[in-house]
Amino acid sequence: MSRFQGDSDDAARPYSPWASTPASTYRSRALLLPSEPPAVAVARRWIRKHLTRWALDELVDSCELLASELATNAIRHAADTHSITLLLMYASNTLRLEVRDSDATALPSCRNAEPTEEDGRGLALIENCADRWGVNPTVTGKSVWCELDTPRTGSPQPLRQGRTGGGING
Repeated sequence: MSRFQGDSDDAARPYSPWASTPASTYRSRALLLPSEPPAVAVARRWIRKHLTRWALDELVDSCELLASELATNAIRHAADTHSITLLLMYASNTLRLEVRDSDATALPSCRNAEPTEEDGRGLALIENCADRWGVNPTVTGKSVWCELDTPRTGSPQPLRQGRTGGGING
């Protein structure tokens, strides 16, 4: 499980593979969302926009699904959270999706939902769809993250539609 080198407003870089990645090939974005169900649809559109710009179209559907699950869990289960932060990072052929909230006590865990239960399958879905996932404490709460590997080699494809890849802009 990856660990972070601290926690900052600019999507702190975790250890390998991120720490050794040159800044020119590291891409990141962050989005602050209200802790309300309609924010999940906003998150999906935002994911699609940035992955398309980064020429990572093959990851859009999976990442939208993972973002929906992570954001929904944060909104439903994190106590006293007025907003969540969605982070999207790409480096070294790995896409990392992360949702941060301010509740350090409600840590998620996989469980076996009964066939008659309406929920309880989100983390099992994440575990099956993502290459890795985990939970890290942060200074202000927790981070639940997952990663998708890409089969690409070398640098990411050129950005589409103008803007550069680094930073915390939405």
